[in-house]
Amino acid sequence: MKLAINKITQKVIQLTLKNCICFFLLFMFAPSVWAQTFSVTAVPTAATCNGNGSMVLSSSGAQTGASIHYRVYKLPNVTTPVWSSTDPNVIGQTSGNYKVEATQIVAGTPFGAPAVTQTIIDDNIIPLQFTIDHVNAICNDGILTVVMISGNPVTYEITTPIIRPAQTSTIFTGLAPGSYTIKVTDNCGAADSQVVTLFLDTPVLELGSISFPDDELAACDLLTILNDVANTNPTSAIAYPIEVTSTYYPPNGAPPIIYTQTIAGGVNDGFPITQVVPYYYNQNCSYKFKIVDRCGKELQSPLYPVKPLLTVMGELKLVECLGRTMEVNPNKYMPPFTLQFTTTPPGFNPADYNDIYPGPYNTPDLPAVFGSPGNPLPEGSYAFSILDACGRTASSGIIEIAKPIVAAEVFTGNALCTTGLGSAVVSIPGLYMQTVIITAAPPEYANPVPHVVFEYDPDDDPVDEVLINNLPPGEYSVTLIDTCGIVLTKDFKIAPYKGARADVNARVDCEEGFGTIRLSIGEDITQIAIVSAPTNYPHPLPHDVFAYVNQSEETLYMDHLVPGQYKFKASTTCDNDVEMLPPVFTVNAYKVTTNDHTLTPHCGSFDLFYDHVSNGQIFVTYSLQKLDEVSGLWSHPDTGVLYTEGTKIINDPLNGTPNALKIKNNDTTYSLVYPTGNYRIVKQYKCWGDGSQEIYEKLCTSVSYEFKYFNELTITGLLNLSCFSQNGDIQVSAFGVAPITYKIVSKNGQPFLIDNGENNIFNDLELAVYTVIVTDKCGSRPLTFNIADIPSLVYAPDPDRIPTLEHCDDDDNGTEVFDISVHNAIILDTQIPSDVTITYHATLNDAQQGINAITNLQQYTTATTTIHVRVTHISGNGCIALTSFNLLVRPKPVLKMAEKWHGCEGENIVITADSGFSSYIWSDGSTNQSTSVSQPGSYTVTVKDKFGCEASKTVEVTTSPPPVINTVNVSDWTDNNNVISVVMEPTNIPSDFEYSIDNITYQDSPTFTGLPPGQYTVYVKDKGDCGIDKRFAYILTYPKFFTPNGDGINETWRIKLSVLEPDMKIYIYDRYGKLITGFDPNSNGWDGTLNGKRLPSTDYWFVVIRQNGQELKGHFSMIR
Repeated sequence: MKLAINKITQKVIQLTLKNCICFFLLFMFAPSVWAQTFSVTAVPTAATCNGNGSMVLSSSGAQTGASIHYRVYKLPNVTTPVWSSTDPNVIGQTSGNYKVEATQIVAGTPFGAPAVTQTIIDDNIIPLQFTIDHVNAICNDGILTVVMISGNPVTYEITTPIIRPAQTSTIFTGLAPGSYTIKVTDNCGAADSQVVTLFLDTPVLELGSISFPDDELAACDLLTILNDVANTNPTSAIAYPIEVTSTYYPPNGAPPIIYTQTIAGGVNDGFPITQVVPYYYNQNCSYKFKIVDRCGKELQSPLYPVKPLLTVMGELKLVECLGRTMEVNPNKYMPPFTLQFTTTPPGFNPADYNDIYPGPYNTPDLPAVFGSPGNPLPEGSYAFSILDACGRTASSGIIEIAKPIVAAEVFTGNALCTTGLGSAVVSIPGLYMQTVIITAAPPEYANPVPHVVFEYDPDDDPVDEVLINNLPPGEYSVTLIDTCGIVLTKDFKIAPYKGARADVNARVDCEEGFGTIRLSIGEDITQIAIVSAPTNYPHPLPHDVFAYVNQSEETLYMDHLVPGQYKFKASTTCDNDVEMLPPVFTVNAYKVTTNDHTLTPHCGSFDLFYDHVSNGQIFVTYSLQKLDEVSGLWSHPDTGVLYTEGTKIINDPLNGTPNALKIKNNDTTYSLVYPTGNYRIVKQYKCWGDGSQEIYEKLCTSVSYEFKYFNELTITGLLNLSCFSQNGDIQVSAFGVAPITYKIVSKNGQPFLIDNGENNIFNDLELAVYTVIVTDKCGSRPLTFNIADIPSLVYAPDPDRIPTLEHCDDDDNGTEVFDISVHNAIILDTQIPSDVTITYHATLNDAQQGINAITNLQQYTTATTTIHVRVTHISGNGCIALTSFNLLVRPKPVLKMAEKWHGCEGENIVITADSGFSSYIWSDGSTNQSTSVSQPGSYTVTVKDKFGCEASKTVEVTTSPPPVINTVNVSDWTDNNNVISVVMEPTNIPSDFEYSIDNITYQDSPTFTGLPPGQYTVYVKDKGDCGIDKRFAYILTYPKFFTPNGDGINETWRIKLSVLEPDMKIYIYDRYGKLITGFDPNSNGWDGTLNGKRLPSTDYWFVVIRQNGQELKGHFSMIR
């Protein structure tokens, strides 16, 4: 059968098919087109409480009729959503980064690709932070005040040991002594607690004796009574207000008078009680009082007699030249009063010594002074009486002014070793010195006697004693004259030098098992040795220990001594056998017998018990420090003041700025309120040092206890105890105040409860996201975790988390010694050390198989390499983890600078090291690439490259002194064989000079020979161009004959070039020694005549006295 289709039908079919294909293609690709326009938006709201963050989700471009399903993941977990719902209002989330997926659901089936976005829920939680101020209880009235630092508190309550229900006030009053837990709850319902201890501060009041403070009465019939009440426990506060009831009993059985008063407040040392009462003069009255503090505690005074009378007293005062004046003061008087002397020395007229006498005297006139420095009272007996404005009289006793005892005093000092001379201090006690004269002395005394050794200069301050030095041993007599003209004589003796003594002081060392000593002589030590020591002393005896002497102090310092008995022998410049005190002494070793500590955490605070017993007790301190996480240094836990290791620990502000907190030893330090961190207890004391290293006293610093403290409930870690199981056994680690409980409250964002009580291990949990709440005595903390993100039973950090260990190739051999065990802590991380075994291997294969572990971890010698690490759990279930780190040996720097440097004395020489290094340290302390030095010698530079590798090089610096001519010696009087010798000034350093007489040709020798007469300039210069000096020299000679015959040639005889020595004297003699003439260098010379007459031709003699005093003789001929 053949089907025939006409053309029209064919076109219709063709069109229909084409349309179907287009529709099919459109249908097939339609989801892709829709997916490109489908999107999701998230608008977050920050978390202001733990878990109240939220976001509102919305979508656009969805298929008509499609429902939207949202999944929200908290990054980095993208497998388990924290929200999976069609509800776009996502609530109950913590702060962090989130991924949002929106999926269209069409007819119950996901349609198209999900739309994705990311958002952040910010953390706007303001944590609760507060401190608690306290006022200790005196009578169950302690006060606690919460001082907020941050947070949004709502209520405050006391939870233990009593219950104070939640209140809005921050103040709790009426508290007895004890430890209180203060709980603060914020607007999120989160709570934190702190524990603070109130102590009982009990003042101990004691009554002072009764007194009557008024010297001058307010009225004739009024009297003031005073009692001082002291608090003998000044650390406690007085329980003000104080109610005082005073009872005064008048004379003759009259009714008592009752007074009351309130002392509202005051200082804690005590307070005065004053009361004004009627004054019944010279009648028997009495007084008592009772005090009651705010605690109701009473204190009753005894019954005091009240019968003070008018009295008067005369007090003698010393004035110049041992004179006396008298000050008269009345007591219990009413001004004005008159005064009358009843006993005086013969001839005494009081008006001569006091202008107001006999009065009346008023209070401004007191004290009434009789006598003055220029007008002292005469010697003798005095008595007087007064009459005051109330008509009352009083008399003084007999006051004696005796003749002063004047005596000279001399204090002597024995002759010293170094000088052989002693000293004396002379004085006349109470008087100033005018003149001191030594009138007798031993023959060795340097001055003739009498010798005035002191004469007072009126322009100087007065001198009450005179020191006389440089006194040879022997007997002396000295006359002392004071400024008042008193002359006294005193004999004394200066003893000879008696030999040196050594004082020995031993202290324990910093290291257990050793001790230290200081041996001080105070004189120039020439030899010192240990001649007897314990059997385990490491040096043969006698042991020369002079190297340990600090010569500026003449004191020996030694440390690291084994314990036992020692004996020294020493010599000084004056004593061959120094006396040792004691002759044999004992060195004790440092020993710790007790070192206990207990940390007791409370809510927001902790107590620290510390009990340390040792024999290291010299200037000992016990302190608490906190690790500063930024600098890596320990610091004061309150102020953050940093401490540098090896320096002095200061825990008392009287000694400087504290860098540690003082704590009690053998006791508990309570209520330490500090933040979370690492802390340590550190002890420090002093011992003697190693004098050979110029260390004379050491600070011994030892850490007794290091601990991590959390000041609030803290979840410190999670661990998956399962190694290979799909489910997890999750261990939650927390620090808090027991009891601590653990409860899971949600799973994948849905309610889910596992109350584990105090068990911190949740077993067989499915892979999911859980929220656990940990609660202790002080509060609670939630934590959301994904099992997939929790470290397994055993794990190792990634290699990029383990730093490379680098060493510099100090031996320049390509290998170095490494301590690879230093990475134990990084590899261990938070794993418990007793739960895992860490081994190190040279190859990956060895690590995988657990074979050939490196054993010498602290001394592993290698070139640059990679170390492979295997971490194995001790359970033996095959749980292991592998990681690795690198060891790098860096080449040693090379210095190519010159080894010798030269300069001139007195000038700085600049030495320059090679460039390109990160640091330079010269032996002179300079830290630049170049250093400028002024002294010759060896200088060492140590450089470090950018990797910290260092190298050193020592160079030699030499200097030349500038030449300075001392003398030029001339040997002359010859025609052509004269000599010039140059003498240089001596130099402190080696010199290298050369010499010349023409400044062209130089020679090494300072002597020039074969020189004709004439003027010369001698040049001396340093071969290193450090200067030049020159000096003129003159070579003289004389003519052997002269011919005064009138021809104009050789008409006179004179010394050639003598004008160069202006002070030269020349004398001519005949052959019989008769002086013919004399002349100076400026003369034309001798013309052969004497008194105008020509002398015959013959030989004549001359004497020349040169300018330097040298005398020369010779002869010449006169030829006519």
